[in-house]
Amino acid sequence: MLGALSLFGINYVVVRFLFRHKKLQEVLSGSPTRLISNGELNQDGMKKELMTESELLTVIHRQGFDEIEEVENCTLEAGGSFFIKGKKPDAEDREQSELLAKLAHLETSISELREDLKKRVN
Repeated sequence: MLGALSLFGINYVVVRFLFRHKKLQEVLSGSPTRLISNGELNQDGMKKELMTESELLTVIHRQGFDEIEEVENCTLEAGGSFFIKGKKPDAEDREQSELLAKLAHLETSISELREDLKKRVN
């Protein structure tokens, strides 16, 4: 019990100290590493993080991408999280674009029908 309380206390002191000293925190936590740039693996970044291509594929599959080429950038942040930006628009963006195109087509069709109706009435 005493050991656990000691660890919690030391952790609290270290976290508070690092919070007040941002430069030291940056040095200790590291910097972000680019793993994919423009759909291509960054071999230097992969070696630095001791990460294999299959491990990276697992990460990008979890984010909904099928292949590395679909990813514009992938960065391993200092805290251990991945920031992934895809090349292709996501499903919502594609659906919205398709809906807008269909609406534009409907507007054109309605305008043509109105013109035909005006010609028939006159």
